[in-house]
Amino acid sequence: MKYIVWLSCLFLLSCKSDDDAKLNNKWLLDSFIRDSGSIVTNISSPLYFTFSKDSLVTVELNVNTCTGEYTKASEELFFSNFDCTKSCCDSLISTEAYQLFTDSIKIYRINGKTLKLLGDYGTALQLSLVE
Repeated sequence: MKYIVWLSCLFLLSCKSDDDAKLNNKWLLDSFIRDSGSIVTNISSPLYFTFSKDSLVTVELNVNTCTGEYTKASEELFFSNFDCTKSCCDSLISTEAYQLFTDSIKIYRINGKTLKLLGDYGTALQLSLVE
């Protein structure tokens, strides 16, 4: 009986589950919710959100790049000091997603390789890990 318990413990310890990705990564925007509640999924060009370990966040829009700072506590996010380059005009979709990101996002949740940023309308932005 002692050996069965020991082998069971050894087996359980040797199993490795897929861990959730960490926030400190590069993420690709898959979808977001507009103020009206409609879901936008047809994002014409990739929009990237990169959370660095040094509390900097970079948002790569169609043309411009925006940077700012973030702090996190548990699953809460706080953003500050955003500034964007002004090379040219970004698409309406990328501008909407960026404004939602900076104005509404309060909570983040990671499930596997999916990052959900939650705001006033539930899941405001859904992103996938860039590998």
